Amino acid sequence: MRRALSESRIVHLVLLALPFVAVIVAWSWLRHGFPTYQYGDERTHYQVVRDVAHIWPRAILWGYQAWSGPFVYWLLATLSLPFGGSLVATRLVVAALSWGTCAVAYVILRDRLGTRPRDALGLSLLLALSPFFFGQSFRVLTDNPTWFFVALALERLLAYVREPKMRRLVAFAAFAAIATTMRQPAAWLFVPAAVALAAARLPARRSLAHEPVAAFDFVARQAGVRRLAKASLAMPIRKGFAGSAAQSCHDCSTPFTSAQIAWFNGVGTPCSYPKRTIPPLR
Repeated sequence: MRRALSESRIVHLVLLALPFVAVIVAWSWLRHGFPTYQYGDERTHYQVVRDVAHIWPRAILWGYQAWSGPFVYWLLATLSLPFGGSLVATRLVVAALSWGTCAVAYVILRDRLGTRPRDALGLSLLLALSPFFFGQSFRVLTDNPTWFFVALALERLLAYVREPKMRRLVAFAAFAAIATTMRQPAAWLFVPAAVALAAARLPARRSLAHEPVAAFDFVARQAGVRRLAKASLAMPIRKGFAGSAAQSCHDCSTPFTSAQIAWFNGVGTPCSYPKRTIPPLR
C-alpha cells in the first residue's frame, strides 16, 4: 500500500498542485499580487486580454511585438470569460496552466524518459518551484501559458520517437504551432522535430500492390477449395483413399484422401499437390 501510494500518478499530481494551491489561498485567491520578475508587464498583458474579450470569439491578429502572439491572449480571454474575465480569474487561469506544465513535465520524465516515479516527482517540483517559473505562475504574463503547449509538444515528439505513429506527429505539429502563435521563440521546437524525424525508425510498409495481390490469392484459394470439395464428393472412396493411386503426393508418393487434398490446397503443405486431381480455375 505504501509503495503503491509512493508511485501513484494521482498522488504525485496532487503533490505538484500543493505549492500553487498554497500561494493561491495565502494571497486571498490571488486578489493580491506580489512582486516577481516582469510583474510590471501584467497591466499591459491584461489590457490586451480585455480587448480580446470584448470582440470574442474573434481574435486581434495585429499590433503585437516580437515577444508575443495573438493566441495567448485569445486563450486567456476564452478560459477566463466563464468566470467573469476579471483580473483574478485570468490569474487563476495562468496558475492552472502553470500546474499543467509541471504535470506534463512529470509525464515526460516518467513515461518518455523512463525516470523513476519519485525522481520524476522531485524534478517536476524543481521546475514548479524555480523562481522564474513559480513567480510568473500567479501573474497575467505570457511565458507560462506558452510553456504548457511547449511541454505538450515535446511529450508528443518523444512519444513519436519511441513509436512512430502519424497521429503523434500531427499532435506535435499542432501543439508546436499553437506555442509559436503564443510566443514566436517557441519556433525552436521544430529543430528537435527535424532531428526526431531523421532518427525515428519508421515501420516497414508493404507495397501498395501487395494488398490486391493478396486478395486475389485468397479468392483463388477459396475457389480452388470449393471446386475440389465438389469433385471429392463425386469420387468413389476405396480402402480409405479417394480414387486410385493417382491421388498420392506428386513428390513423396504419400496417399491422401480427396478431403485432405482439398485442405492442403487451402492452407498449404510442404508437398506438391497431385496435378491430376486439382481442377484448373476458369
